[in-house]
Amino acid sequence: MTSDSKMYVRAETEIDPPDSKPRIRELFAEEDFNSELEKGINDFSNGNVISAKIIAEKINRKYGV
Repeated sequence: MTSDSKMYVRAETEIDPPDSKPRIRELFAEEDFNSELEKGINDFSNGNVISAKIIAEKINRKYGV
């Protein structure tokens, strides 16, 4: 990671008292984030995708949701 690399973060979504501040957690360095995007784009371009409907059906069958 270079000294001018950006860090990508997300705020945790747990329920906390109203006076508490959101917690921030580092997810990816910029290079890692870009690499994950490239992998996703390549998978999509190569047809390596599964519809959300199929995933939801598998989850429902497995966990009885």
